[in-house]
Amino acid sequence: MFKTKKVVLKTWVLSQEKNMTKMKNLIQKTAIFSVLFSFIFFQGIAFLPKEALAASPAFNNDPQDKETLRLANSTKGETTWKDPVSAEAGDRIAFNVYYHNTVSGTVAKNTKIRLDFENNKSGKLTFRAYVFADNANYVSDIGTVNVPCDGLNFVFENQAKWYPNQTTSNPQILPVTFVQSNSILVNIGDIAGGWQSQGQVVLYGRISEFSPRFNYMTEDKETLRLANKTKGETTWHDPVSADGGDTIAFNVYYHNGVVCSTARNTRISIEFPQEAGNKIVTVGIIEADNATAVYNQGTINVSGMPEKLTFKTTAKWYPNGTTSNPTILPVTISGNRATVVLGDIKGCWEYQGQVVFEADLSSTPMPRPTPKPEITYPGEVLGAYTEKQVASVPKTGAASVIMLSALSSIIGYGTITKRRMKEKILGSKLERIIEITRKKKGM
Repeated sequence: MFKTKKVVLKTWVLSQEKNMTKMKNLIQKTAIFSVLFSFIFFQGIAFLPKEALAASPAFNNDPQDKETLRLANSTKGETTWKDPVSAEAGDRIAFNVYYHNTVSGTVAKNTKIRLDFENNKSGKLTFRAYVFADNANYVSDIGTVNVPCDGLNFVFENQAKWYPNQTTSNPQILPVTFVQSNSILVNIGDIAGGWQSQGQVVLYGRISEFSPRFNYMTEDKETLRLANKTKGETTWHDPVSADGGDTIAFNVYYHNGVVCSTARNTRISIEFPQEAGNKIVTVGIIEADNATAVYNQGTINVSGMPEKLTFKTTAKWYPNGTTSNPTILPVTISGNRATVVLGDIKGCWEYQGQVVFEADLSSTPMPRPTPKPEITYPGEVLGAYTEKQVASVPKTGAASVIMLSALSSIIGYGTITKRRMKEKILGSKLERIIEITRKKKGM
């Protein structure tokens, strides 16, 4: 039994020695292979081109880099780049796209800046900027503009400003390529790695506006209303009654009811007849360069003599829903129109307002009739009346008697005139008798 254990132990020792020998051989072979691989690898690298060994450029991945896309509202005069920004329809927005090739010793070939207008929902305009090169992956960033209404469009401008190599003034003006109507691209060429080559490209665009429209809502007041100031009227209405010498006030109400629109160069006018009358019809007018004009009539019923309107040279403007402390505006009177200029009027109830004109009713005397030619009778003055000329009246004969009698009864010359007329008739008859007698005697 003891002998058997001794044989088993010897067998186990011999097997362990064989395993150790195999392990040494494996380690030796592995070491030789590693040396040969390393030799071949490094020898191969020595024959590779230098470009294959260079690192690739990369953009904006340094902890000290600025945000890739920042914005500013140029219309509001903002000078600090930020994200997001607030704006209204019609505002001009500036976009600052920052770039920095962070890998020294590399060159980003044919570097490009792209800016896309992506969305216009939920009161936000969303933009995305990209920086990329032929041999560098792109980086992107999102910027937001908060606006008061949905569905607004955006129009990019066709030029950009480039501030290369850390410059902050005297930018280079670069053309912009429109990839699509809502996407623009600028090529800034090769950008070397390192802080000294960092820079920024500033692009611009404007938020589109909806078309303005005045006084079309059910809640809007009547465009033109009147009041007789002389009679102390405090309620605006139409028509009004007036007398000569009264002062009439004209209230023109305006309200651009389209949110996110601006009525450009808005004008308010009163159109009036230039001749005198007892029923004076005026027209209140609202106009703007980009809006359809609105018209409304107002009538003045004048008692007595016909009257004519004379407008005053200033008007009161109550902007933005105010009812006191009006702004005094000059009135331009041209022909039959009195006009004030309000400028741009934004769309919303808070911007509604009114303009109050005043005009005097000046008495106009009735025109005097053209006098008719006077009737004169030679050698006679009939009382205190002015005689009138009657053409081609015969001095003798029955026709003369009838005509003169008719004239006497019409113009009422009185008893004295009738007596003188009879004396003339008798004298005429006597002359005829004398003439007949002479003819019979052959004289």
